[in-house]
Amino acid sequence: MPTSSGIITDALGMLVIIMVPVVILQNIAISGLLLALWMIISFIGSCTLVPAIIVLTKPKFFLRAVEEGIVG
Repeated sequence: MPTSSGIITDALGMLVIIMVPVVILQNIAISGLLLALWMIISFIGSCTLVPAIIVLTKPKFFLRAVEEGIVG
């Protein structure tokens, strides 16, 4: 939960900076929002795609690590 609240706070901060009538600050805020969007997409992808790929491919190194108790 602290991570998502940090992301939300950063996004809201960028929205506030976009409203400031200074062109340089607006450009920085727009690039910051794009970075935040990219981070959210990467987070969702890593939380859904990576486990799905592990389940589908069943890599030997991962199954061995699970058997040895190294990985949950």
